[in-house]
Amino acid sequence: GKRWDIGDAMSTLKADTIQSTGGGAVTLTKQHAAKAFLRFNQATPATLASFGVSSTTDVGSNESDANFTTAFTSVNFIANGNSHSTTATSSARYIISPPPQSSTVCTIYNYTTSGGADCIFMASFNGDLA
Repeated sequence: GKRWDIGDAMSTLKADTIQSTGGGAVTLTKQHAAKAFLRFNQATPATLASFGVSSTTDVGSNESDANFTTAFTSVNFIANGNSHSTTATSSARYIISPPPQSSTVCTIYNYTTSGGADCIFMASFNGDLA
C-alpha cells in the first residue's frame, strides 16, 4: 500500500469511539479539562446545564450542593465559577466554595455586596476522578 509522507493530505476522520490499543479508554497526557460543570438557578431552583453533576440540592437561601456523578480521588479538587443576578439589580456577586469536605459533593455559596442572595451561578470543577 501507499506510504503517507509528511505534508500529504488526509481525509476526515470519523469515529464513534476511540480506544487505547488495549481496548480501554484513551489516556490524555498533559491535558486537564474540567471534570464537571454546572449552571444552576438558585431562585427557581433549576439546573440549566450540567456535565458530571448527578443532581443539585438547594440547601437554603444562597447555598447549593453540587453532587458529582463520579467522585474525585480526594477533596483536593478545585471549584471555580461566577454568578449573576436573576433580576435587574446590579450589585456585585461572588461565588464562594469553602474547602471541599467530600470528594462527591461541593457546597456553593453566593453573596452580593449586601449579603447572601439567590442567583444563577456557573461553576466548573477540576481534579482527578476516582
